[in-house]
Amino acid sequence: MRLVLIPIALLAGCVNTVDLARASRPYPVGRAQASVEQVQVVQEDLAIRITNGTAVAYDNASLWVNRRFVKDHVSIPAGGTITVELADLRDQWGEQPYPRALLRNRQPTPIVLAQLETAPEKPLVGLVVVTPRANALR
Repeated sequence: MRLVLIPIALLAGCVNTVDLARASRPYPVGRAQASVEQVQVVQEDLAIRITNGTAVAYDNASLWVNRRFVKDHVSIPAGGTITVELADLRDQWGEQPYPRALLRNRQPTPIVLAQLETAPEKPLVGLVVVTPRANALR
């Protein structure tokens, strides 16, 4: 029985998150961040939960995470909560953040910065990232 579980555990830990077909654009480095709004971002195991504590709805925005990963066409209603799967966030090479999973071969990607790009010519909107407990990402 143990011999059967070893190959399964090895295969589960070797998931490659790079998908060149899903590559996105690079982070807009020259764009300033105008403000930080009361929109909370909480990292979960396979997703991030975003709660908009403002009276402003964000429609068709791009969600930037860690100045690297992006998901386009995100809408967050005023006073609402949405969930964004980590698998939907991609960087310019098609890589996604590493999730907090039981069987993994890399450390999970901590979410430390989240911003919304509401229009190409407007400054970015900063979001409040709620840091998980110190041992939650181990």
